[in-house]
Amino acid sequence: MEKNIQFMNKSIFILPFLVLCSCGEENALKEETIYISKENKDWLTKDEVGSSFIMIDNNKISQGFLMSENSSYFSPSTTSYFWVNTKVIKTESYTQWYSSNYGQRFSYILTAGYTPFGDNLCVSINDILFAYDLKFKTIERINYDLNYKSKIMTDKGYEEDVKIYSTVELLDTLTVNGCLYSGILHFKFEDFRDKWTQFTIRELYLAKHYGLIRYSLVNGITYERQK
Repeated sequence: MEKNIQFMNKSIFILPFLVLCSCGEENALKEETIYISKENKDWLTKDEVGSSFIMIDNNKISQGFLMSENSSYFSPSTTSYFWVNTKVIKTESYTQWYSSNYGQRFSYILTAGYTPFGDNLCVSINDILFAYDLKFKTIERINYDLNYKSKIMTDKGYEEDVKIYSTVELLDTLTVNGCLYSGILHFKFEDFRDKWTQFTIRELYLAKHYGLIRYSLVNGITYERQK
């Protein structure tokens, strides 16, 4: 019984000491800032809020996309060891958001990658969202409406325990409506087929500095960017 009391008494003195130490460390936390690589920033568009572009389909029906958000920020997070915060990490991120006069939605979120991850380009168009790791050149996450798949990162790279059938192909150039674009990301949607409708987006083409330049629906309608 006496031993138990002695142990409790020691704990009473040790606990405030640990709290004081952790508070002192928290006030002097190291900071690290993770930046997006210069070449990956080329995927961002050059538009400003209020800028617009026109997409026209193969039935000659056009729709305008207007940029409503263009923001950059550094998201803070902390690392810890035995419940004591050890470091503050600030991660660079950009968000660009567009909407059309027909209710279509398109957005980019570009985020710096913290080792072992690469910079991440998250693209959303209507009900589809995919996150592409620019270092590993792989789709690491995909959403369609309420359906979701994601890969797990290990010390050997991304695991393939969850199969993502959608693909990304990187092209040097693509001509759309007589305009030559360089640096193309071609996304082809192949997941959650049982959930598709005739208006589901089947393919998507993005160009560096410009963003959305072409997309097509399951029903065969294709939209291309005007000059």
